[in-house]
Amino acid sequence: MLRRKADEILALAAELGNTRDLQSAVIFGRRVRDAAEQLAALPPGIRPRGDNGLPGGIVDCDPGLPALVLPDVHARTILLCSALRFSPPGLRLTIAEALEAGKASLIVLGDVLHSESGDAPRRWALAFREYSGAFATRKAMDAEMSAALRAVRLILELLVAFPGRFFYLKGNHDNAANLDSGGDMQFGKFAWEGAMTAAWFQLYGGPGLLADLVAYERLLPLVVRGAAFCASHAEPAFALSPDDLASYRSRPEVVKALIWTDNGEAEPGSVQRSLESLLRIPAGNAVWISGHRPVAGRYALRQEGRLVQIHNPSRLQGAWMRPGVAFDPERDVLDLALR
Repeated sequence: MLRRKADEILALAAELGNTRDLQSAVIFGRRVRDAAEQLAALPPGIRPRGDNGLPGGIVDCDPGLPALVLPDVHARTILLCSALRFSPPGLRLTIAEALEAGKASLIVLGDVLHSESGDAPRRWALAFREYSGAFATRKAMDAEMSAALRAVRLILELLVAFPGRFFYLKGNHDNAANLDSGGDMQFGKFAWEGAMTAAWFQLYGGPGLLADLVAYERLLPLVVRGAAFCASHAEPAFALSPDDLASYRSRPEVVKALIWTDNGEAEPGSVQRSLESLLRIPAGNAVWISGHRPVAGRYALRQEGRLVQIHNPSRLQGAWMRPGVAFDPERDVLDLALR
């Protein structure tokens, strides 16, 4: 029945948005493995293979469908809930209904772990004291992990429910084990978030969960390609080709170039050259959508306007991409606030 799956997802989103309980490690672990299997099983028409026969680092959303692109999550289940209940201009369906009906795609730019907005700095400071005391108490850290795991759970359910229509890209915070390899780097901002999160998973995540998360994170794609846009977590540090993305598993510099690039670090023209190489039609008015570095308002433009950054941790918003319509950030970066 139309919308049955959408209704189930919306009910789960509401449940996850309203609870503060930690998710069952058994359910969570199973869903990590399910999502990893789904990522690996995407057909070559959606996720082209590399020469080694393994899924590459680029995925194709349906070029004939509109797509909503969400910025970094950072434990904000409310961002995902808002998007699923949102009815974009001209669609006459919520995003959840459109995913069920095959009428739209939903793309998330990564970084599900490590909250950054609201009281996050204070909570991380308290959690660091708990971590320094070997988690003799862990009220603040459990609250942080509850927020993060609820968002992770919803993303996993979306990947399983809507393969080829829901896409989640790897960000630099998608590194549950705090690894320093394969393009990943260890992380700390308000505290030692990467080390603290890895320690929590090792101590309290249940047998095998951290290893399952690492395997899942290493399967996440790096770029989504649409009709006249590409999207990645961070600004491409240098010009990228289909071959670069196909071989990303043995190219840590490619992974790093798409998840860690700071403002001002990218080579001039890297976005334009990447669009020309990756798009199957002339780049024309195509744009690249990214998050990673916070913006002060609704969006920021870089690379002569070809790159649109949409990550503002204090806002619930997304970029609405429509086939055959040139993207205008002033019009198409939309407020998703729950009504």
